Amino acid sequence: WSFMFFIILFSAPVIYLIWTQYVPKYLARAEIRIRPKIPRLVFNTEDNGMIPLYSSFVNTQVSIIRGQTVLQRVLEQKDVQSTDWYKNPPQSLMQKITNKRIPEIERLRNDLSARPRGNTEIIDVSLLAEDADDAKVIVNAVLKQYLGYTINSTDSDEQELLFQLESEKNELIGSIATLEQAVTRLSKELKTSSPDELISNKKVLLDQTEAQLKQIQQKMELLEMQLKRAETALASDSNDISEVADANDQELKYYQDSEWTRLDTTIKTMEYNLKEGKLKEKHHDYQKLVNDIEFQKQLRDNREKQLDEIWNNDLTNSDYATINGMSFNNLEDRIDALKLQIADANAEKQHVAENLDEQEVEFEELFDTAQSFKEQLKQLNNKKSLLSAIETRLEQKEIERNVPGSIEVENWAFASSKANNDRRFVFTAMAFCMAFGVSAGITYLRAIKNQSIYSTVEIPQPVRFPVLGNIPIIKLRGILDDDVNPRLNESLRVIRTTLLLQFSNISCPVLLVTSSAPGTGKSTFTIMLGRSLARTGKKVLVIDADLKRMTLTQQFEDMTDNFGFIRTLRDPSSFKDNIFRTYENNLDFMPAGKKGGDETSPEEIANGAFGAFLKKVNVSYDVILLDSSPVLPVADSVILASQVDGTLFVEREAVSNRSALTKAINLIHTADGNIIGSVFVSSKNNTKYEYQYNYHYH
Repeated sequence: WSFMFFIILFSAPVIYLIWTQYVPKYLARAEIRIRPKIPRLVFNTEDNGMIPLYSSFVNTQVSIIRGQTVLQRVLEQKDVQSTDWYKNPPQSLMQKITNKRIPEIERLRNDLSARPRGNTEIIDVSLLAEDADDAKVIVNAVLKQYLGYTINSTDSDEQELLFQLESEKNELIGSIATLEQAVTRLSKELKTSSPDELISNKKVLLDQTEAQLKQIQQKMELLEMQLKRAETALASDSNDISEVADANDQELKYYQDSEWTRLDTTIKTMEYNLKEGKLKEKHHDYQKLVNDIEFQKQLRDNREKQLDEIWNNDLTNSDYATINGMSFNNLEDRIDALKLQIADANAEKQHVAENLDEQEVEFEELFDTAQSFKEQLKQLNNKKSLLSAIETRLEQKEIERNVPGSIEVENWAFASSKANNDRRFVFTAMAFCMAFGVSAGITYLRAIKNQSIYSTVEIPQPVRFPVLGNIPIIKLRGILDDDVNPRLNESLRVIRTTLLLQFSNISCPVLLVTSSAPGTGKSTFTIMLGRSLARTGKKVLVIDADLKRMTLTQQFEDMTDNFGFIRTLRDPSSFKDNIFRTYENNLDFMPAGKKGGDETSPEEIANGAFGAFLKKVNVSYDVILLDSSPVLPVADSVILASQVDGTLFVEREAVSNRSALTKAINLIHTADGNIIGSVFVSSKNNTKYEYQYNYHYH
């Protein structure tokens, strides 16, 4: 009777609350279709065609449906305000006690659901309410307000865009009118619409004037040379000018000619550079300089021949000279005539030079005006092209603006006649079960002695964690060698698959492999698991974190003297130098490293250096395995367990102890570690079992 009394005592109030406070609700559902492609009438614009980032666009529409703007407009509708959902909102017992009412918009947001349907163009919109008709009215109001909001937003954006296009169009029309006036004015100044041809003609005249000035200069040099010869002949009292010419031929013919003097100076300068320079004969610049000297000498020889020809033509045996068809019988008359010719040539030179200066100034002004004309004309053409593009865009927008959008209501709201997920009967059954259990417990406690705890020995043992797999004890030739035992390979595959599924949402899980006590074979299992993961294409890093025994490092004989995990903890930036490749593809190994003068303390693991190392190394690997020391002897595993994604226990038949394992689990839980399970190494049906370690590294 006491048992039945307790059942009624505990179940009756709960069942009463279930059938009085829990009100079944009805579901109204509607469907909105969002096409990924907007149709067009004539033109392809950015407003039609495929919607970019379609998935993001759909999710944005879901946010708009459940947004404050749409929901506030729904609550303002009269048909919604007339529903029981709006007028008589349900209240929980706590709300009735505190007399606190939830705002309507918050209730609507909580009750309304909008979700994209996978692999379709449909968004499902639904709402739960105590009355099916109320749910249907509210869902239809949500659809109407959502469609109105999207249409208004689209029209607003469209009007803003059209306004900007019209503003740009008007601004371009004004700019084009100003540029056309400037181009017309410059064209009148140039008196042509082809400034390049005008500049070319002016350039030809300028070159002709420069050539005329140079010709006059050469004529003056010749007259001055003849005057000097005549004055020399008069000073020597010679009756024959040819005798004076023979005596001073080189001085008068060559050194008084500016062109010959320039060539001669250039040749001497180049010969000096060739002699004093540091170029060797085989250097390509040396031979080039020699060729340039020979070319300058040829030019100088040609100039000498020209001067000889001029000199020979000027000399005559019959009289002193002839100037402009006039013969002179004495040197005084010839000198006077030459001076007169030089004065005339000088006056002509000044006139031509002034004319050249005027032409150069006129050419510069003409060139500047022509450049300004071309620049203004270029800007005018660009503005006209832009105006044409804007006018075309406006025409396209005007034609395409009435095309239907991509959003439409596929199905308006419909409500089921049955309550949605009415769980009152389930809750009643659960209440009876709970009351039965509690009553049975109370009855049992009353029947037995006092169960109070008086010492730590009486604390209950922790709940058993899952066993991920069994590993057989077999004889291995080498841990990194291929093994033909099918049971071992299959066990590793099962464990590997379980771990990959458990950490599928982590880009680079970091797993700590440990045990409660030494001798369980955790180091062998760690390297075999790393090899199995690597063969699936995962990039795996195995770290020997057992800093006391360094079991894996000792088996890799070539790595016992290398730096490794200890050095990485002291200098996280050096981790790349402490990682070594194995001959197994995708499998790398970091040894424990040299201890040096002092051993690594647990503080070095807990000071943040290990976390900094993980942040740098996890971008290069898919899985990181740490072979750590047993939990009970040292604190290293407990410290590391709080910094990794999961801890895996490896226990062995006839070696592991229940109480030791329980203590180890409690330590890991106390350190806030995540125990993902255990691997049990057992003999099962084998008659001879043995571990042999034979690590290789290349």
